[in-house]
Amino acid sequence: MPFSFHVRAFTPKTRGLAAACLLTLLGACSSAPNTPYYQPSPVVYYDFEADKHGDFNAYMRHTRQELSKHRVPLLPDQAQQEIDQVAPFVLPRPSHCGAATKGVLLVHGLLDSAYALKDIGRVLADQCALVYGLLLPGHGTRAADLIDIHRAQWLEAVQFGVRALSQQTPDVTLVGFSLGGALATQVAWQDPRVKRLVLLAPALQVAYPLLSSQAVWLRYLRDWVDLDPPYMSVRYQSMPTQAVAQTYQLSRQLRANLSQRPLEQPTFLLLAAQDLVIDAPTSLAVFSQNMPNPKSQAWVYGAMDKPSPDARVRQIRVADERQKIVSYSHVTLPFSPQNPLFGEKGQHKECGLHIGIVDAADAQACLVSTDNWKGEIGTNNKAQKPFQRLSYHPRFEDMMAAMSAFMAQ
Repeated sequence: MPFSFHVRAFTPKTRGLAAACLLTLLGACSSAPNTPYYQPSPVVYYDFEADKHGDFNAYMRHTRQELSKHRVPLLPDQAQQEIDQVAPFVLPRPSHCGAATKGVLLVHGLLDSAYALKDIGRVLADQCALVYGLLLPGHGTRAADLIDIHRAQWLEAVQFGVRALSQQTPDVTLVGFSLGGALATQVAWQDPRVKRLVLLAPALQVAYPLLSSQAVWLRYLRDWVDLDPPYMSVRYQSMPTQAVAQTYQLSRQLRANLSQRPLEQPTFLLLAAQDLVIDAPTSLAVFSQNMPNPKSQAWVYGAMDKPSPDARVRQIRVADERQKIVSYSHVTLPFSPQNPLFGEKGQHKECGLHIGIVDAADAQACLVSTDNWKGEIGTNNKAQKPFQRLSYHPRFEDMMAAMSAFMAQ
């Protein structure tokens, strides 16, 4: 879920006023261009009906057919390659593995696609896990397919993935990023077939919940809260109001559920302290209060304002002047430094102009520089220029080693 409501750049005294002004402006500036990308698919293909998918392979074939019909490609001459990037998948395992004893279901974030967790999945598949990558309903085609989405459709897709994977192996781990982390937690809370959870920056509470909550009524007035031209094949750049509303309502209901009955399964929580998109302190509090399994652990990259007294929480220093790293961002955790799109030498460089809190001159300097400072856009980085959002995990191998050890318990 690489979206924010663009208010972190303001001081605490001005954020309330900025939020109110933004909601007023949204009513006047949410007219989308008259192009297919901003118009829902002519057929509502994303009503997830688990019964029409016999198994995960059938689901993948069906989803690819729907992507071929409804996806608006970024580059028409590369339409098939883009489908290959975003589509659900089963990752190959080494020939020596034999029958799978562990299964992993990867659940991506809002606006993302199955691509988002493939780096993590490849490492686990190489260790002989059976890895399924899900594509959430409304994703992978065009941003407008989230205008009428409902969280129940997302949850049903995850539930289907758990059922399909549990038919192959009794040991099922859910790995969820952002929105996918909230969905994974809700499904695990209901389904004991899920043996453990790995949550990367989960949307247990969105940043600025008061502002996000306004999308619940605003969706009846305006389809969009954020409009940006598409420039990335594996992730939407525009945000429908309904998608924000459904994410907010899911996280609120999930916290209520956990307060009534704590999560039983072991959970490995990973957070970036300076996250622009989710509320890291609240997520950590939910972990400490409602995820009591003694095998659970949390890693927090960066300094929190109030250190957690929970002995299961590990705080990791990330500032590194030699590497010009100031902090970790919301989109840091899933991607390897070698990722061809978001890695250290990746094709995409996020300089913050579309987030609305970086001026054009600074963004342009970031785009042309090969020696940027890196971290979360909108945090205390005014002295570090040029500055780009850190879009890969500098310590990816360490995280994966810890994840593998956690899954081996």
